[in-house]
Amino acid sequence: MSSSDLQDPEAHEEDLLGLAGWMYADLFLALMVIFLATISFVPALVHNPVLKPQAVMAKESDSNHFKALSLTVSSFDIQAIENAIYKFQLKEGLNQGEPVVYAQIIGGFDSAHEAPEAGAMRAVVLSTKLQTGKSGMFRNMSSNIDSSSKISSGQVDLVFTFGPKS
Repeated sequence: MSSSDLQDPEAHEEDLLGLAGWMYADLFLALMVIFLATISFVPALVHNPVLKPQAVMAKESDSNHFKALSLTVSSFDIQAIENAIYKFQLKEGLNQGEPVVYAQIIGGFDSAHEAPEAGAMRAVVLSTKLQTGKSGMFRNMSSNIDSSSKISSGQVDLVFTFGPKS
C-alpha cells in the first residue's frame, strides 16, 4: 500500500452505480432466455383428430347431410323466410323444421349514399329477429355478419346451411 491509500480510505470503495446497470442487463437477459424458452415449446393448437383409416373411409362414403339455401330479402318478414325454408326442405328431402346450423347474413348498402356499417346493421337486425323467432329453427345457429355494396340498399342476402339435429 502506498502512503496516499492510507490517507484516503474512500479511494477503494466500489462505485455501485455502475454495477446497478450491469445487474439490470443481466436481469433483462435472464427474462429474455425464459421468454424464448417458453415460446419455443408451445404446442401447435391444430385440431388433429386421431381416426383409424377405416373410420375416415366410412365417413367419406356417407351422403352429405348438409344443404344450403340462398335467399335475398327486402323485408324482415320472418314468416316468409320460414316458408321459403320449408319449401326448400321439402324439395331437398330434408326433415321439416331441420335446424339451421350456419347462416351467412350480408346486408346491402349504396356506397354513394351509405357507409358499409348501414348494410351490416341491416344484417344484425335480421339476425336478431331470426334468433328470437317462434319456430326455434334459428336458435342455435352460428352466423357471420357482413355487408356488401354489390347487394342493393335495403336488401339482405341470406345463406342458410342445414344439418342434422344434434
